[in-house]
Amino acid sequence: MKKIMFCFIIASLIISGCSQNVVKRENQPDIYLVENENKEMNQAIQKTKENLSIFIKELSKNNNEYTNLLLKARFEEGEKIEHMWVSDITYSSSTFMGILSNEPMYVKNLSYGDIVFVNKNQVSDWMIVKEDGTVIGGYTLRVLRNRMTQKEREEFDKSTGYKFE
Repeated sequence: MKKIMFCFIIASLIISGCSQNVVKRENQPDIYLVENENKEMNQAIQKTKENLSIFIKELSKNNNEYTNLLLKARFEEGEKIEHMWVSDITYSSSTFMGILSNEPMYVKNLSYGDIVFVNKNQVSDWMIVKEDGTVIGGYTLRVLRNRMTQKEREEFDKSTGYKFE
């Protein structure tokens, strides 16, 4: 879990150089504000949903080749919406259960480390990281990464150890 948070904190610090709306928080990963009508991000979320069966299949395998299996889910509190990563995931009866891996900024009825339940319709991204750092999925992360300069991308990849194909 610490490795996951470290990678996301480092990734957040590097991505913050991009020309995007970023909310910086002390001792917390940055938050990237994305408009609801952001075409690239919405396409990434659609691709996530179309390929969610791949994540479910791989999750059930308990493959030792994978170092991390993560979901990003949409959480709401009234009109406030926040997409956050969930780790240590299990799946049963069309519902995921895991541990919230971000400290919410807007959705105050949740906290870092809470056990959360996620329905398929809440999933906005999924990511599998192999032992060699190869990322499977990570569609919204890829959108953010593609918005980086070449130098930022290289720094991001180096700091996380992730490989994007």
